[in-house]
Amino acid sequence: MARGPRAPSPPRVPPMTLITIIGRGHSGTRAISHTLYASNVSMGRRINPSGDLVPADAMYDACRLMARHVRWQGELRWDFTGLHSMEIDPVFIDHITTYLGTVLASQSDVKGWKIPETTLVIVPHDVAVASPKAFSPAGPADRAMKISVVILAHNALGYVFQTLRSLRRQRGVEYDVVLVDNGSGPLGGVVLALFGFLFGVETFVRSRTNRFFSAGMNMGARAAPRAATHLLLLNSDVEFQDERALATIGRVHATGATGLRAIDDHPVTIADGFCFLVDRDLFDSMGELDERFPWTRAITKLQADLLRAGFSVQAIREHRRLLVHFGGKSGTAWKAVHRKVEVAEVAAWFEGVPPVSVIPEVHPA
Repeated sequence: MARGPRAPSPPRVPPMTLITIIGRGHSGTRAISHTLYASNVSMGRRINPSGDLVPADAMYDACRLMARHVRWQGELRWDFTGLHSMEIDPVFIDHITTYLGTVLASQSDVKGWKIPETTLVIVPHDVAVASPKAFSPAGPADRAMKISVVILAHNALGYVFQTLRSLRRQRGVEYDVVLVDNGSGPLGGVVLALFGFLFGVETFVRSRTNRFFSAGMNMGARAAPRAATHLLLLNSDVEFQDERALATIGRVHATGATGLRAIDDHPVTIADGFCFLVDRDLFDSMGELDERFPWTRAITKLQADLLRAGFSVQAIREHRRLLVHFGGKSGTAWKAVHRKVEVAEVAAWFEGVPPVSVIPEVHPA
């Protein structure tokens, strides 16, 4: 009997691969972990010299939970049979997926982790592979965006007023405002508090000293309402040009970070940090801004870490239809603590990671 042509097979979608490194002490597991990390396997945002994803508090909580089902039989003998037939505790899943948050949420097809020193529990592989989206720090894709706008203010009161006035006109997206008085002095603090009352600022944070960019922004981010899905790290010397600007930035945002203005040859193309939108859960799970870099190199490093973990970083090159940045209006005190980061060090942060995506221009809509 004659046969017709065979129907083409459906395209094969490769499954997500989760590599688990396990071994006894001094067996080379830390070398394997660092090798995978350097080979662009998504190992999470931060690994320590032992090759462990840190912080590991949630992992230790998972171990303590499972330890209740292990019986010591004296000397070096332990009875693990209680673990063989028990149902997996949902709290255990919560702990271990919290620990692995930046690994499981990565968009990379190949992810990995090393069981941390002094621990011996693993995530159920079938659970992680079957539904990785369930563990995305950003949550369901259709969750409504709620932005906490964190404004760091150090003097420059006239520009702060202008920033808050233009921000208040924003429409089309749910947002709240966290205003950080970053050591503006007694009189400046009073004026900023008055601005907060005038423009309906929901959260006011005060530092008696200038903590500079990284620590100041981190302080504001911690004070943001827990309901916030995203953080907008915003300089205090900007002016929104359209009432739909904030909503437009949110519309083009992809999981990770989106910044206004692309800076070329730094030594790679990066997004500037004066208006920087980032997923709240990613910002938290990646350890906030690295305060070893008091000024804006902390934003640069966060971009490299997000890219290495498999997330998006976008830079909108032409932004003046959305927002104008006046720049440098908070004085020059930052120069006293500015740490010069060599070009070679910055290049190493971005080695082997995808480039920042540059959006030429976005029109308010």
